[in-house]
Amino acid sequence: MDSGHQPREFRVEYGPLNYPEEGFSIVKKGDHLIYTIGYQEELCCPNPSQWNSFWQELDELGVWDWNPRYDLCCLDGTRWRVKIVYSDLEVESSGENDYPDNFIGFLEALEELLDWDLKLDI
Repeated sequence: MDSGHQPREFRVEYGPLNYPEEGFSIVKKGDHLIYTIGYQEELCCPNPSQWNSFWQELDELGVWDWNPRYDLCCLDGTRWRVKIVYSDLEVESSGENDYPDNFIGFLEALEELLDWDLKLDI
């Protein structure tokens, strides 16, 4: 696999505040992404074309310009965190019950990268 298309760091976490076991995470380990939901892990190996499409989509969405935090206060809801480092670009952002305007586009790009339906209801 061509490591030039891969990120140096990749971590996406998403899930309910009160039931974190119902959330998911996607973490880079070696040359692979590990998708974990509940207690199940799936290995994902995007090809260079998938990575290129993902990077292009992140550029078009402006993900690299996200704020560090997005929060709306309430006692339940959803928590998320994204940390991606690729080439000279980096985004580290998180939130509770609030999202950047282009968050849905980011999730759609993530589904394309993984070639999976994350079955999110936001």
